[in-house]
Amino acid sequence: MSSILKVDQLKDSGGNAIITSDGSGNLTPNFNNAGGLVLLNSASSTVDISQIDFDSTYINSTYDDYLLIINMLPASDAQRVRVRFFESGTVISSSSTYTWRANAIGGSSYSGSKDEAASHISLGHSFSAGNAAGEGCDIKLQILNANNANRKTTCMFEIINQSSSDNYRTEEGHGGLNDHTKTIDGLRIYFGSGDISEYVYKLYGIKK
Repeated sequence: MSSILKVDQLKDSGGNAIITSDGSGNLTPNFNNAGGLVLLNSASSTVDISQIDFDSTYINSTYDDYLLIINMLPASDAQRVRVRFFESGTVISSSSTYTWRANAIGGSSYSGSKDEAASHISLGHSFSAGNAAGEGCDIKLQILNANNANRKTTCMFEIINQSSSDNYRTEEGHGGLNDHTKTIDGLRIYFGSGDISEYVYKLYGIKK
């Protein structure tokens, strides 16, 4: 004889929700002390837009660290990816606000680039993404110390560009705000020129 237990929520002995179901087979865990990734938002599109913004709905005081996995195709050829943060709902775009450094590997060449007084974080500088079929870029971006006014908000990144010649070109590096007193509540990712014609992403909060 078999039986079926139907519940919307599992709770611990203190009455705290451990796992919640939406009734359609989707489960939301709430292991506050377990660590790991929590999916905050995912989306895809083939409609041209100038940038992708993640506002305080997703970047807020709930998590101090975040992970963004994103694939993007530029509308125009040979484009480089840039990142800016938001403070109190306003994008931080002043000169000398950010620092970034990138190391590039492509073909037989190895190079490094940096800017310690920039108006944005450049996710690589030596190579760019093409806009033909099969080109574009794949990015892993981790943000740290989003809510810590005693530490600079920083990021680490890895980017694989499929160049305008359809070659693999890879860069990795780090960057962040130059002012340690700033906290952020948003993220903008965009190309240096022109629109994003296609994208697919997942944004995670990182539990500690």
